[in-house]
Amino acid sequence: MALVEPETAVEEPQPVTEPAKEDGVSLETRKKIEEKHSSLKKSNYYEILEVEKNATADDIRKSFFRMAKAFHPDRLPANSDMELKKKLEVIFAKTNEAHNVLADPDLRAEYEKASIQKEPAPGGRPEDANIQFQKAKIFIKKKNYDQAAESVRWASRLDPYNADYKAYALWIDILRSEQKGEAGKLEDIKYKLALISKDSPDAFYPLRFLSLVYQKLGDLINYERTLIAAHKVEPKNVEVAREVRLLEMRRSKDLHKRK
Repeated sequence: MALVEPETAVEEPQPVTEPAKEDGVSLETRKKIEEKHSSLKKSNYYEILEVEKNATADDIRKSFFRMAKAFHPDRLPANSDMELKKKLEVIFAKTNEAHNVLADPDLRAEYEKASIQKEPAPGGRPEDANIQFQKAKIFIKKKNYDQAAESVRWASRLDPYNADYKAYALWIDILRSEQKGEAGKLEDIKYKLALISKDSPDAFYPLRFLSLVYQKLGDLINYERTLIAAHKVEPKNVEVAREVRLLEMRRSKDLHKRK
């Protein structure tokens, strides 16, 4: 009887494990970062946090922690390339910004209101400069000047020729300095605001903030001049209109005393 050789067991092919790059970052992780970074320009805050528009506060909080963990800059090895690190930092910053707005009921309501009122440009993004600008104003009211500066920075990036955004960035710089007890920036910012106002004479905020800087410096003549100029550009601004009325009342009193 012929001997039958036992069958040789055939090993199943093992799945190929993707090798890590030299900097310790796998291709899969790199691709994930690249795709998320690329999607930021087209994503609103809900999409950045990967939640629905009717998400609850708890949904938003949980998603934020999940996203923050997935895209925290510290996840990358120390020898990772700088370009990838910068992209991860941008993702983390935008994720944090989205959470700060959506987790705050007032900011979320204002954000949704601005999103409805402002139609996106054809083929453009749901986030636009005006939305960022309106958020900056809200952050200023809350004295969150760092977040306000970030919102204005994004607004200026979306609309780099807008003089009001440039002026607001300078004014926020003053507010942040005062909050920290620092001084010495007024003269430099006065010069910059004057240049912006000269290039964009019909812009309201360069004139308004320039008038406030003159007031802080004790230059009342230029304060009055720029205040009146700002009022002519935007006569409906309540705060400026009130200051102009007070100015006119003082002038009237002074004139009456001279008589």
